[in-house]
Amino acid sequence: MGMYDYIIVKDKLPWSDDMWAEGLPNTCTEFQTRDLIEGLAKYKIENGRLLLQKFKDVKQINIETCNGLISSLEPTGEYWEDQNYHGKLKFYDYVVNEKIGNNDCWIEFTAIFTNGQVDKIEVFKFEKTDNTDRIKEQNAFVEIMRQDRDRWINKYFNHTKPVIWFRRWVWYEFWYKVGQFCEKMRFLW
Repeated sequence: MGMYDYIIVKDKLPWSDDMWAEGLPNTCTEFQTRDLIEGLAKYKIENGRLLLQKFKDVKQINIETCNGLISSLEPTGEYWEDQNYHGKLKFYDYVVNEKIGNNDCWIEFTAIFTNGQVDKIEVFKFEKTDNTDRIKEQNAFVEIMRQDRDRWINKYFNHTKPVIWFRRWVWYEFWYKVGQFCEKMRFLW
């Protein structure tokens, strides 16, 4: 599947009447693209320019959890760098509608940049799909999960804290150590 980047569009988009009827201009604020670095970076199109979100400093913080310490990076000093982009840039979004009988929408735009400035943004693809089947399948899946969760073995045994602790710290740890031992023995022979 691969990675993508985020694009926030602050400029006016060419919304059609069908898109207004679906309520897309109110919900579509952040899009995805695969035409840039594909590194989960955040971009925005503002005043006809493509800008990349950057940070002046990144510091490491440690967070205490039940499994020990976890290190995390916290960026500070946000700023937006002009990319002076030249070429076509496609960005898209898939909007789900949770009301039965409405439509799920796939929307794709193409922005054409010349010397870093947006020449035009146009709709590349717009598809509406009836969401009735998707919602029925989703509700059936949720019901199966609820039934599985409510089985007595899961409710009173598998998902209790002592069993979870035993599984994590005794069972998995035992087999991890056995695997390490077998790996060492493999190198000795």
